[in-house]
Amino acid sequence: MRSIYFLAGLAFLFSCQSAPVETKMEEIPVDSTRKIILRLDPPDRSAYTYHIANETVYKIKVNDQDITTGNVTNIQYDYLIQKDSSGGFNISIIFRHIKVITDKDGKKTEADADNAALSIHPVEKMLGILKDQKMEVKIDEKGSVQAIKGYDELGYKFIAQFAEDDSYGRTTAKAQWDQLITNGLIKGQVNHLFKALPDTEVYTGYTWTSNEKTEGDMPMHVESTMKIKDIDSTGQVVFLTESRLRNAGNSFANIPGAQMEEASLSGTRIGTTRINMQTGMIEKSDYKGKISGTVIVMGNIVPLVIENKVTIEGRRR
Repeated sequence: MRSIYFLAGLAFLFSCQSAPVETKMEEIPVDSTRKIILRLDPPDRSAYTYHIANETVYKIKVNDQDITTGNVTNIQYDYLIQKDSSGGFNISIIFRHIKVITDKDGKKTEADADNAALSIHPVEKMLGILKDQKMEVKIDEKGSVQAIKGYDELGYKFIAQFAEDDSYGRTTAKAQWDQLITNGLIKGQVNHLFKALPDTEVYTGYTWTSNEKTEGDMPMHVESTMKIKDIDSTGQVVFLTESRLRNAGNSFANIPGAQMEEASLSGTRIGTTRINMQTGMIEKSDYKGKISGTVIVMGNIVPLVIENKVTIEGRRR
């Protein structure tokens, strides 16, 4: 069971926080004849449903043994957005569906939040605690996440299932919760759904950049270039993204079954995003990428290659 936590943890870590590729953004000729203001501006008390699908394959070599693992994660959220007095937004998030399938050497392990009530699978129980619970996210007027509230209380609920004198069980449970839920499903996925828009006049071929550090068990430096591909008459804007990623620190959280101490990883990702020009909300987004390098696992230097694809689809309810 512990090896499952390690493999799922890696898949969450990279599919949620980095989605890397060895391809370049296509060339887009500049056409400034039509200009619009591109900003995040959803209506007050508007509701949205989003579905995110992550597909990850990674290859790791330990003790001369090649291990290839596949991971598919499907998540559905409901959002209720309220404007605040500062110009930002307060968002209530409810996880409606969470399912994770891990395939290691042809052996599949499935965790579905819908089955949690009768399950003895620890990961499935974690997903079940998260399902249908509400969390609050505060973002600024540009779409940057400022705070997330509610996940700590859910983590305490999961840890409370272990006896008070079971210090090992509680410590292990907290590490698993932080890795898979806090940093993977919650912090990682929320950042997927809100993009920092330029909040200025844009046109086809317009380019802007961002430079950020993602948080989590392995912080990443992400340098991105975005370019407007199309502004159509139906109220949609399509832009391309090319990002370069590198790990920002050497410390990993302790994942049961695999003590990861250091990393040297880098890669790229590319993607296409379609947003509603009136609200700035994502309607569809596709990313794919590759990240590679080495990690230290239990004192051994291990080569690691991860390929990933993320698809996001949303609609206003």
